[in-house]
Amino acid sequence: MGKQYILNEVAYAHLTPSKRLHIALPHEENVMFEEKDSDVILTILNIFKNPATVDDVSTALLDTPYEVDDIASLVQRLFENNVIKEYKDITALDTTLTPKQLAKYDRQLRNYAVLPNFTINDAIKQQERLDAASILILGAGGIGSYLAIGLAQIGVGTLHLIDFDEIELSNTSRQVLYREKDVGKSKIEVAVKNLTEVAPDATVVGHNLEVTSVNSLTEELKSDQFDLIAVCADKPLGKLVYIVDEFSKLSGTPVLYGGPYADSKIFLGPLIIPGKTKSYSELVPSSYVDTSNPKVASINEYRETAIVDTDNALAAKMMEVEIIKYIGKLMDPSVVERQIVLDTWNWSFHDGQFSK
Repeated sequence: MGKQYILNEVAYAHLTPSKRLHIALPHEENVMFEEKDSDVILTILNIFKNPATVDDVSTALLDTPYEVDDIASLVQRLFENNVIKEYKDITALDTTLTPKQLAKYDRQLRNYAVLPNFTINDAIKQQERLDAASILILGAGGIGSYLAIGLAQIGVGTLHLIDFDEIELSNTSRQVLYREKDVGKSKIEVAVKNLTEVAPDATVVGHNLEVTSVNSLTEELKSDQFDLIAVCADKPLGKLVYIVDEFSKLSGTPVLYGGPYADSKIFLGPLIIPGKTKSYSELVPSSYVDTSNPKVASINEYRETAIVDTDNALAAKMMEVEIIKYIGKLMDPSVVERQIVLDTWNWSFHDGQFSK
């Protein structure tokens, strides 16, 4: 059997008023065919919706004016322009992913495989890295619940969540893991239960813990290793980022920060990588945000962030993209030692307080 080809699933075809055939692909220039070839090209593309060889196409077109060499030339042009691609049965590829995982993550594998300079093998390697990853989410509230469910859905193998709150009624309007029937229950218990239903093959571990010091983290997590910490909480206000920063330095674990402000602005970053970047405390020394004064601390304890569900979801999805880049080695993360801010009122981005 000759080499098999299959239609690129992201190809989009349309005919112009003059009957010229245009085929559009992401990251590619349109491929155009004159009217005289449009109909036969459409026939060929429909054949390649299933794996087929050039001989298969020639046999199907025996009753047309096209010679075997003409058909081979058209197929070659389609291949060179990425309209069709060599067929590979992904279930037969060398991978640690199970057939169930290959089926479950089929669409995202296809998405990664059409990126410039990426192949299906690259996409599978990325998915394997996500499957092998262990990520700690600090805070299972507005941002953390969205991020946790997103990471579970894309196939992160192990998730740890830290929170100490009980579910309140207001949580159910902006924290995707919780329902009104859960009011009064532990966030961690409900989060673990619901995440396990979303991703039954993942390992989901809950830690009912109030983070008050580096020691509180090290005592709780002393036997655990993480590929990344996602900070989705802000209390104790003005202190948490430095507690996590110290834990990051002690454990060598990268940290990604993100979340919404109270004025419909969302920040992403920085991503801190011990041994490769400055620490958070080097970027913003703790002396800049001294909260040791009891009156200051009292005000901060009273503070409640004004927030809506859409901002939580956007913040979490922005963090998820950076995590996919970093863990999956899809491409370089965009917020290493950097913070970007999205203003949702006018959909503009600008640099935040961190810059290289």
